[in-house]
Order: sequence, then C-alpha cells, then structure tokens
Amino acid sequence: MEDVLAKDWIFSEDMLHFIVEHFEMDLEKTIIRQRLLIAMIKEELEKLGVTTLSRSGDDLYEGDKKLSVSIATLSPVSSLIHCGLNVLNVNTPIPTIGLANLQVKDPLSFGESVAQHYCDEVRSMRLARCKVRGVQ
Repeated sequence: MEDVLAKDWIFSEDMLHFIVEHFEMDLEKTIIRQRLLIAMIKEELEKLGVTTLSRSGDDLYEGDKKLSVSIATLSPVSSLIHCGLNVLNVNTPIPTIGLANLQVKDPLSFGESVAQHYCDEVRSMRLARCKVRGVQ
C-alpha cells in the first residue's frame, strides 16, 4: 500500500519469481518465512561466489542497487509470499542489479535450487516440532 500511495512502481523486464503459499493464517509467521526465503536466496548466491550482497529486512542489495522485491500477505484461506529477483536490470525505475550482473548463468536452475532448499527447510522445521515434548 505504501508503494501504491507513493506511485512508486517497481518494474523489471525480466524477473525470476517465487510464489509461496502456506495454508495457515498467521501473518507474522509468514513474514518470518519470507525473511527466511530471502536469507536462503542470499545463501544460494554465496554458494555461487556472490559475496557482495546485503540483506535489509525482506530485500537484497548490492550497495544501493536492489536485487529483489518481496511481499507477504494473507488470502481468505492461506498466507502468501511473493519474491521477485531481477534477472536483468535494464529500464528499472530505481537503481537495481540483476542475476546476470552477478554472473548467475542459469536463473531457472538457480530458482529450482532455492525452491528445493526452502522446501527442505520447511520440512525440517515441521519434523523438529514433532521431536520434542512440551514442558510443564
């Protein structure tokens, strides 16, 4: 809503999109998951040798150049996360960097790796929840 009111449109001609849906109605947990996803994207890029990025909240930057856009929200039946990573940074309305600038040669394979890593982490968290007893 803040961007809409400011008429601040974020746009890129080529983006890699992640859409995540959890069938829970907890916005705070969804925002935590959103930030986990962003941290995991940064980790995956670091595995490829990219060491110049910083995370601020739910976004990734190289200096003042923005790599990502992200939002978390609720639908009537679920919680949703959208994260877009610039593949190219041409004709963007703000200073940006793209995966191509970071030498990511195959954005789709990179996206699959991030998605698998995220799913594995969510699965691991669910299992961790089942391995303990409550305290009294």
